[in-house]
Amino acid sequence: MRTRTEADRRKRQAAKYARIVALTKILNAKENLSTSEARSVADALGVSERTIYRDIGVIREVRGMLAGYGTKINRPQDENEGTTNDET
Repeated sequence: MRTRTEADRRKRQAAKYARIVALTKILNAKENLSTSEARSVADALGVSERTIYRDIGVIREVRGMLAGYGTKINRPQDENEGTTNDET
C-alpha cells in the first residue's frame, strides 16, 4: 500500500481547492453547464469530467451551507450509472 507524505497530501488538497475556486468562477457566470462545457473545463483544469461533477457537488454543499441557495447545473446521464443528476 502506498502511503503519501503530509506534504503530498497538502499539495493535492491545495490543487483541489484551486480547481474548485476556478470552477466556482466559471459557474458564477453561467446558470447551466452543458456536457461539452464540462469537458472543456475539465481539459482546461487538467482533470476528468467526472472530477468536475464531483467538484460541482462540493460547491453546491458549500453554497447551500453558506448562502442557502444553489446553482442549477444539469449533469448529463452517466453511461456507467444509468441515472441523471438534475439538482437545483
